[in-house]
Amino acid sequence: MGVRNPGLDQAQMAIVSHQDDDILFMSRDLQAQINSGNPMTTVFMTAGDAGLDPNYWQERENGAKAAYAAMAGCDAWVDETIQIIVDGEIFEVATSFLADRPEIRLYFLRLPDGPGGNGTETQGYQSLEKLWMGEIEHVTSVDGTTEYSRQDLLDVLNVLMDTHQPGGLMVQDPYSRFSAGDHSDHQYAARFSMLAQQYYDAPHTVTSYIGYAIRNLPETVFGADYERSLSIFREYAVHDYRTIRGYDIYDTPLVRRSYEGYLARQHVVDDYGTYWLNEFGVLSGNWSRTNTERLLADVSGDGVADLVGFGTTGVRVSGATMIGFNESREWSADFTQRAGWRVTRHERELGDVNGDGRADVVAFGEHGAYVALSNGAGFDAGQLWLNDFGYVAGWRVGRNERLVADVNGDGLDDIVGFAAQGVRVGLSTGTAFGRGTLWTDEFMFRAANIDPTRHEREAADVNGDGRADLILFGEQGAYVALSNGTGFDAAELWINNFGAQPGYGGWKVGTNERHVADVNGDGMADIVGFGAGGVWVALSNGHSFEPGTRWQVGAFARAENWDPARHLRQVADVNGDGMADIVWVDDYGARVSISTGNSFVLQTYDDFVF
Repeated sequence: MGVRNPGLDQAQMAIVSHQDDDILFMSRDLQAQINSGNPMTTVFMTAGDAGLDPNYWQERENGAKAAYAAMAGCDAWVDETIQIIVDGEIFEVATSFLADRPEIRLYFLRLPDGPGGNGTETQGYQSLEKLWMGEIEHVTSVDGTTEYSRQDLLDVLNVLMDTHQPGGLMVQDPYSRFSAGDHSDHQYAARFSMLAQQYYDAPHTVTSYIGYAIRNLPETVFGADYERSLSIFREYAVHDYRTIRGYDIYDTPLVRRSYEGYLARQHVVDDYGTYWLNEFGVLSGNWSRTNTERLLADVSGDGVADLVGFGTTGVRVSGATMIGFNESREWSADFTQRAGWRVTRHERELGDVNGDGRADVVAFGEHGAYVALSNGAGFDAGQLWLNDFGYVAGWRVGRNERLVADVNGDGLDDIVGFAAQGVRVGLSTGTAFGRGTLWTDEFMFRAANIDPTRHEREAADVNGDGRADLILFGEQGAYVALSNGTGFDAAELWINNFGAQPGYGGWKVGTNERHVADVNGDGMADIVGFGAGGVWVALSNGHSFEPGTRWQVGAFARAENWDPARHLRQVADVNGDGMADIVWVDDYGARVSISTGNSFVLQTYDDFVF
């Protein structure tokens, strides 16, 4: 995955921001194109000056030429300055080509480097981002020869495309989920490139390469291929002291560790077009089900569910944007492994316990239920709301589930705990939980042949009256006990499917999760089950569940490398349409299957929307 040749039978043009971006993030394809003998043109949009003296960016240009010479096997460069004329206006551009291989040409536009999008004092705080956003009308090259407006820059890029007629464009990552933590110049060089190519009429392909985020993705370059890429980068690195950490005894530059990691990988956006976020995975942040928890709830109050992770050192939140998840931020240092919380002893849930529209942390610790209220941008300090439902009181993970849901319809989420004697409820007052009281003697551990290792228990409003009900996935199907506001009615069988026995579905705890959420927007929660052949849904009609139908084929199955012990599947509305969607987190990040009301569709992202 990720290492691909964009088309050796035609000319290629790479447009990147800095003099090392191509050999870091596109190296394997770049080498393949040069080895093919077909034309290769590279445009470096910024000087990569970093606000330093001219010698720094001039040396970086020399480094780029050294790297291309190493790839091409010849090093006699012809340097010249050309004039590009657009509507009578002249733009001077520095360019170099190899005398023995003139089909290999580099262009240096020398625009100011824009770290963080702000630019540097040395260059008058100019940047590609500011030019794109209209915050400045013009940007001047660092050598002072040329000034570009936003349209000028697009025109010059288009002229270069028309001149060299590439059949393929190689660009950086403009908009994908992976670009969030990238350098501003990477993103905006790609955006200018993508907009310019829309006016390039010749048939062509576009390949967008992931930048810094590849450090969280699998290695794809090995052995001799890796050594070749590293050798090429060393040719550049001797001209850029910021990329090396010293020299060995043979005077060979030692490339920085992070750069060595980039060179071991090449990934393109299309390989991961279905990812909403490259975090919260086993290999993208070391999130595992043995010492961390990941939940979904609207903690910011914007009407869409966010991804919340209880990590080893902090509680991190990735806010949903209706088309993706933002890069995560730490909202709290409490309720983590470092703070003494353990997956095997403590449960952590999310629910709106004070009725402000934002889900809060409800954590069941040693001595009871602790609450950390959401303020929309973080979680306040945790406070003990009730000295019950904790480990000291005899509640055990895996035996005595504790859920958070509004069971009396007052708009405040309450505690629902499955105890040895029955189901106990601690009603929220908005500032504390009331003492747990028995609402039903059903659904208890080991009672009526209920076994948490075979059966699942959920709480959700299945009849649309605003009160969360109990749902048990037992031996012979799904049973429901409706809430009457002060207790739960006697359980009734709502569907003879999704049960543990083979004749009733053969659903297994830990392998075939079953969730309850409103997936068609009618106000009544439905069954969502992850079976061997796909995702099955049984819609609620208010008094039973309709027969199950398959809403998504094949997804989340072991045959597709899905491992319930490593990966996560949850259901919540992440795009604000009132219908719950599937969020699934694998080794590399989070993907989403959007509910259409009658199916789940794996959401893809158009990386190039203008």
